[in-house]
Amino acid sequence: KKKSPVDALKAWNKINPDEELFNLIIDAVRKQKLSDDWTKENGKFIPYPATWLNGQRWLDTDTDNKGSAYKWEELK
Repeated sequence: KKKSPVDALKAWNKINPDEELFNLIIDAVRKQKLSDDWTKENGKFIPYPATWLNGQRWLDTDTDNKGSAYKWEELK
């Protein structure tokens, strides 16, 4: 979502990720964007970027709310 970009930038700068954390965050976004929450109703339930960053959502487990695994094969 393109919402509250200033807040997202503040959250990003607060995290100040090194290369390893940057890659972890990007990988998490790639995986989570395939989840039911991020795809249903045209992305209605995608979290705001600042909220996602402040909540350290890249640490979420690798399943969506229905318990099914992400579609890992789509990442390749």
